[in-house]
Amino acid sequence: NVDITTAGPYNVTVTITAATNCRITSDPFTGTLRKAPAVPAISTQGNDVSVCEGNTIVLVPVPFSATNTYTRNPGGTGGSSFSFSSVGSESFTVTVDSNGCSRTSTVPLLVNINPRPATPVATISSGSSSFCDGSSAVLSSSPAFSYLWTPGGSTAQNLTVTTSGTYSVVAVSDSGCQSSASNSIAITSRPNPAKPQITASRTSFCDGQSATLSVSNPFTGNTYTWSNGVTGSPITISAGGTYFVRADSSNNCFSNSDLLDIIQNPLPV
Repeated sequence: NVDITTAGPYNVTVTITAATNCRITSDPFTGTLRKAPAVPAISTQGNDVSVCEGNTIVLVPVPFSATNTYTRNPGGTGGSSFSFSSVGSESFTVTVDSNGCSRTSTVPLLVNINPRPATPVATISSGSSSFCDGSSAVLSSSPAFSYLWTPGGSTAQNLTVTTSGTYSVVAVSDSGCQSSASNSIAITSRPNPAKPQITASRTSFCDGQSATLSVSNPFTGNTYTWSNGVTGSPITISAGGTYFVRADSSNNCFSNSDLLDIIQNPLPV
């Protein structure tokens, strides 16, 4: 027996020599030993073996030669690369064929397309969509593994908002995949009127006298209500006490002045 291990064409004869030194030679045998390809491996472009729904994993045989034929298992597709985009997990090998000789990768490659979570619903769980500066509203998402609010980037289920803007949330799964954005909620924070400043004609007077209180920075359209229930500016007071004035604007927001003490002195007996 003769083992032939080097690929190539062969033209072989066999000669048998007897003990008497007589010889006989066979007819020629012609054949070719084809070279088997290297055992292939299977990899992915970018080394991504786990992605989110909507993306594609591209499988590639390693090494690759344009003169060989490659087949994905399962799938049966050939080519220099293979695409996988179905949600779920799959284990792949690759078979290479060269000159009629084939070999299959021995280590399967497990890839995974993770599903995206359901689109969440955003609601106002506390407060309203329009409020005065200094107030707030609480936005809430329907349940999910995790959350990502826009704007702001909060990852909590509930978001307290204090500024105007349009807010939405996406759900994030345990595999890090994001849903489509929820419905948008428009929030308006209305400005408060300027803090009113009080000017007094005097802050101390005797019984039987009076003082005039005025708003020194009035704004047309605001309503001014004093702590004694009188509206407008100026007002006349004839009793001592602690006074303040509230400014109400046309957008239903308000602000209060600082307190002002007025002293009423009794007449001598």
